[in-house]
Amino acid sequence: MPFVDEILKYKSVSIVGMEKNTGKTECLNYILRRLGNSNHRLAITSIGLDGEGLDQVTQTHKPEIFLNQGDVFVTSEAHFRTKKLDAEILDLSRQRTSLGRLVTARVTGSGKVMISGPSETFWLKQLIGDMDRYGVNTTLVDGALSRQSLGSPAITDGMVLVTGAA
Repeated sequence: MPFVDEILKYKSVSIVGMEKNTGKTECLNYILRRLGNSNHRLAITSIGLDGEGLDQVTQTHKPEIFLNQGDVFVTSEAHFRTKKLDAEILDLSRQRTSLGRLVTARVTGSGKVMISGPSETFWLKQLIGDMDRYGVNTTLVDGALSRQSLGSPAITDGMVLVTGAA
Protein backbone atom coordinates (compact mmCIF):
# COMPACT_ATOMS: atom_id res chain seq x y z
CA MET A 1 0.00 0.00 0.00
CA PRO A 2 2.98 2.40 -0.41
CA PHE A 3 1.38 4.83 -2.88
CA VAL A 4 -1.73 5.15 -0.71
CA ASP A 5 0.49 5.74 2.34
CA GLU A 6 2.01 8.71 0.50
CA ILE A 7 -1.45 10.27 0.04
CA LEU A 8 -1.88 10.43 3.82
CA LYS A 9 0.90 13.03 3.99
CA TYR A 10 -1.06 15.64 2.02
CA LYS A 11 -3.97 17.92 2.85
CA SER A 12 -5.22 17.75 -0.75
CA VAL A 13 -4.51 15.44 -3.69
CA SER A 14 -5.75 15.77 -7.26
CA ILE A 15 -6.25 12.79 -9.53
CA VAL A 16 -5.32 13.89 -13.05
CA GLY A 17 -5.41 11.96 -16.33
CA MET A 18 -3.57 12.69 -19.54
CA GLU A 19 -6.76 12.12 -21.54
CA LYS A 20 -10.34 10.91 -21.22
CA ASN A 21 -11.01 7.40 -19.87
CA THR A 22 -7.56 6.81 -18.38
CA GLY A 23 -8.95 5.48 -15.10
CA LYS A 24 -9.15 8.54 -12.82
CA THR A 25 -12.35 7.40 -11.11
CA GLU A 26 -11.08 3.80 -10.84
CA CYS A 27 -7.99 5.23 -9.11
CA LEU A 28 -10.18 7.31 -6.78
CA ASN A 29 -12.24 4.22 -5.88
CA TYR A 30 -9.06 2.23 -5.20
CA ILE A 31 -7.83 4.93 -2.81
CA LEU A 32 -11.22 5.09 -1.09
CA ARG A 33 -11.29 1.29 -0.66
CA ARG A 34 -7.75 1.18 0.76
CA LEU A 35 -8.40 4.02 3.21
CA GLY A 36 -11.99 3.05 4.01
CA ASN A 37 -11.20 1.43 7.34
CA SER A 38 -8.55 3.89 8.49
CA ASN A 39 -8.94 6.75 10.94
CA HIS A 40 -7.85 9.17 8.22
CA ARG A 41 -10.80 11.45 7.36
CA LEU A 42 -11.38 11.98 3.64
CA ALA A 43 -13.33 14.48 1.58
CA ILE A 44 -14.10 13.93 -2.10
CA THR A 45 -15.05 16.37 -4.83
CA SER A 46 -14.52 16.86 -8.55
CA ILE A 47 -13.89 19.68 -10.97
CA GLY A 48 -15.92 17.79 -13.57
CA LEU A 49 -18.66 15.17 -13.32
CA ASP A 50 -17.72 11.79 -11.87
CA GLY A 51 -19.55 8.67 -10.79
CA GLU A 52 -22.14 8.67 -13.56
CA GLY A 53 -23.04 5.17 -14.76
CA LEU A 54 -22.89 6.15 -18.44
CA ASP A 55 -20.41 8.57 -20.00
CA GLN A 56 -22.28 11.57 -21.44
CA VAL A 57 -19.81 11.94 -24.33
CA THR A 58 -18.92 8.38 -25.38
CA GLN A 59 -22.05 6.58 -24.10
CA THR A 60 -19.83 3.93 -22.48
CA HIS A 61 -20.05 2.40 -18.99
CA LYS A 62 -18.27 4.41 -16.27
CA PRO A 63 -17.36 3.38 -12.72
CA GLU A 64 -19.60 4.69 -9.96
CA ILE A 65 -18.11 6.27 -6.84
CA PHE A 66 -18.59 4.34 -3.60
CA LEU A 67 -18.20 6.28 -0.35
CA ASN A 68 -17.79 4.95 3.17
CA GLN A 69 -19.48 6.08 6.36
CA GLY A 70 -17.73 9.20 7.67
CA ASP A 71 -16.47 10.40 4.28
CA VAL A 72 -17.29 14.00 3.40
CA PHE A 73 -18.26 14.86 -0.16
CA VAL A 74 -19.09 17.97 -2.15
CA THR A 75 -21.48 17.78 -5.08
CA SER A 76 -24.16 19.85 -6.79
CA GLU A 77 -27.72 20.03 -5.49
CA ALA A 78 -28.88 18.14 -8.59
CA HIS A 79 -26.54 15.22 -7.92
CA PHE A 80 -27.10 15.26 -4.16
CA ARG A 81 -30.76 14.47 -4.85
CA THR A 82 -29.78 11.34 -6.84
CA LYS A 83 -27.36 9.89 -4.25
CA LYS A 84 -27.66 6.21 -3.28
CA LEU A 85 -26.42 6.64 0.28
CA ASP A 86 -27.46 8.29 3.53
CA ALA A 87 -25.85 11.63 4.37
CA GLU A 88 -26.16 14.63 6.63
CA ILE A 89 -25.83 18.08 5.04
CA LEU A 90 -22.99 20.13 6.54
CA ASP A 91 -23.13 23.18 4.25
CA LEU A 92 -24.93 24.63 1.24
CA SER A 93 -22.88 27.12 -0.80
CA ARG A 94 -24.02 30.60 -1.72
CA GLN A 95 -22.27 30.34 -5.10
CA ARG A 96 -23.95 28.44 -7.92
CA THR A 97 -22.80 26.04 -10.60
CA SER A 98 -24.82 25.15 -13.69
CA LEU A 99 -26.24 22.26 -11.61
CA GLY A 100 -27.17 24.38 -8.59
CA ARG A 101 -25.43 25.22 -5.34
CA LEU A 102 -22.81 22.90 -3.88
CA VAL A 103 -23.79 20.61 -1.02
CA THR A 104 -21.15 19.53 1.48
CA ALA A 105 -22.30 16.39 3.30
CA ARG A 106 -21.00 13.59 5.52
CA VAL A 107 -21.87 9.98 4.66
CA THR A 108 -23.92 8.31 7.42
CA GLY A 109 -24.64 5.13 5.44
CA SER A 110 -22.23 3.86 2.76
CA GLY A 111 -23.26 3.90 -0.89
CA LYS A 112 -22.87 5.50 -4.30
CA VAL A 113 -22.92 9.13 -5.36
CA MET A 114 -22.25 11.30 -8.41
CA ILE A 115 -19.78 14.09 -7.74
CA SER A 116 -19.83 17.46 -9.49
CA GLY A 117 -17.94 20.12 -7.59
CA PRO A 118 -16.79 23.68 -8.20
CA SER A 119 -16.13 24.69 -11.79
CA GLU A 120 -13.36 27.19 -10.99
CA THR A 121 -9.96 26.47 -9.46
CA PHE A 122 -10.17 29.47 -7.10
CA TRP A 123 -13.43 28.15 -5.65
CA LEU A 124 -11.93 24.65 -5.41
CA LYS A 125 -8.94 25.95 -3.43
CA GLN A 126 -11.32 27.77 -1.08
CA LEU A 127 -13.41 24.62 -0.64
CA ILE A 128 -10.33 22.53 0.21
CA GLY A 129 -9.42 25.07 2.91
CA ASP A 130 -12.92 24.84 4.38
CA MET A 131 -12.61 21.08 4.96
CA ASP A 132 -10.68 21.65 8.21
CA ARG A 133 -13.90 22.58 9.98
CA TYR A 134 -15.30 19.10 9.24
CA GLY A 135 -12.26 17.27 10.60
CA VAL A 136 -11.03 16.24 7.14
CA ASN A 137 -7.38 15.20 6.86
CA THR A 138 -7.16 14.88 3.06
CA THR A 139 -9.38 16.13 0.24
CA LEU A 140 -9.31 14.06 -2.96
CA VAL A 141 -10.17 15.92 -6.18
CA ASP A 142 -11.16 13.83 -9.18
CA GLY A 143 -10.05 15.71 -12.28
CA ALA A 144 -11.61 16.10 -15.71
CA LEU A 145 -10.41 15.97 -19.30
CA SER A 146 -8.33 19.09 -20.11
CA ARG A 147 -8.33 20.23 -16.47
CA GLN A 148 -4.67 19.50 -15.85
CA SER A 149 -4.34 22.78 -13.94
CA LEU A 150 -5.38 20.64 -10.96
CA GLY A 151 -1.85 19.27 -10.97
CA SER A 152 -0.55 22.70 -9.98
CA PRO A 153 0.79 22.96 -6.43
CA ALA A 154 -1.19 26.21 -6.22
CA ILE A 155 -4.39 24.12 -6.18
CA THR A 156 -3.58 20.83 -4.41
CA ASP A 157 -0.61 19.68 -2.35
CA GLY A 158 -0.14 16.41 -4.23
CA MET A 159 -1.14 14.73 -7.47
CA VAL A 160 -1.74 11.23 -8.76
CA LEU A 161 -1.17 11.06 -12.53
CA VAL A 162 -3.29 8.35 -14.14
CA THR A 163 -1.99 7.21 -17.53
CA GLY A 164 -4.40 4.39 -18.38
CA ALA A 165 -3.93 0.69 -19.00
CA ALA A 166 -0.88 -0.42 -20.96
